[in-house]
Amino acid sequence: MYKSNYEVQILVNGHPIKEYYKDSKTYIEGRKGVEFSLKIKNNGFKKILAVPTIDGLSVLSGKEAGYNSPGYIIDGYDSLIIDGWRTSNSEIAKFYFTNPKNSYSKRTNKKDNLGVIGVAIFREKEMTYTHTTYPPFPNYPQDNIYLCSNAITDTANATSNNYSFKADNANVSQDIGTGFGEYKESYVTSVEFEKESNPDAIFTIFYNIKKQLEKIGIDFRERPKYVAPQAFPNGFCEPPK
Repeated sequence: MYKSNYEVQILVNGHPIKEYYKDSKTYIEGRKGVEFSLKIKNNGFKKILAVPTIDGLSVLSGKEAGYNSPGYIIDGYDSLIIDGWRTSNSEIAKFYFTNPKNSYSKRTNKKDNLGVIGVAIFREKEMTYTHTTYPPFPNYPQDNIYLCSNAITDTANATSNNYSFKADNANVSQDIGTGFGEYKESYVTSVEFEKESNPDAIFTIFYNIKKQLEKIGIDFRERPKYVAPQAFPNGFCEPPK
């Protein structure tokens, strides 16, 4: 899935799984018992903060997700693979698809937001410079002094601070969630990152089992149609209309 300068993919066994599109939404098939990872790629030259969520929960804190939830810093032209729920600076619990009642969200009594994976991408806040002119003093030339300021002006998050998404279809039940799996070593360091107030991009990927996805009209038999372009289609140059 691509947006702006960023990519988000769901990996199984290290390979991206197929995405399906319906009514401007993106879906993937989840299979119970299968572990998966979340890959985020930054195709821009500036570092970003990626705030990943699963089932409406921050994958770093386990709390209900919002734009102020913790995230991962990704350098320019770099990518990150997230394998699980972060339990410490040295360990994660692997993501895997499971029955709703065994999902991490249900087991921690959180709101019902099963079936969605989200990533909010934030740019780093640019430093602003305030031009200040001091009055002249005797034997002291008038100088222009530039004061560096972080210009922290919290706009109360112009968009909603909490975000969660669900596929709304009365005939579809959510028959799968994301579990809290086996522990795995994964080392990170906590650092400061002053982000912009609003995200630069938001990714939303819905997931469910095949049977339920078929109910909303996902055709698993359909294959993408591709018509190859022709390098030499003949003819001369015509003036544009």
